[in-house]
Amino acid sequence: MPNINLNKQNLIGVGVFAHVHRLNEGRVRKVPASGSDDLILAIKSIRREGQIYDHLGDHPRIIKCVGKGDLFVDLEYAPNGHIESSDERRIQFAREAIETVVFIHDNGIIHSDLAAHRFLLDSELSCQTR
Repeated sequence: MPNINLNKQNLIGVGVFAHVHRLNEGRVRKVPASGSDDLILAIKSIRREGQIYDHLGDHPRIIKCVGKGDLFVDLEYAPNGHIESSDERRIQFAREAIETVVFIHDNGIIHSDLAAHRFLLDSELSCQTR
């Protein structure tokens, strides 16, 4: 993994298996959660996520994977947060979320953690999943 300072100051998300750090204006990095009870599973989860991004390819409702390695996945930064944090345009978000899930399922992937905080808003307030 490149020598990048991942610290509490750039930590923007914490999950069971991964932590998300903002690297710069356009990129975030997901890494295995160091405090995970099952670090092996956390590492496998990150690797699997990278494989899924490769499998799905580009789609307007899938956040872009801009880099990956054995211990990280780099994604485009979504400057407007997730749909859970917005009270406006909920019908648009619902349609876009459904479109995303249909696309993922049509490609043989079952998204096992659907929740509002998994859907991010890009610079044009369009919904994308991670």
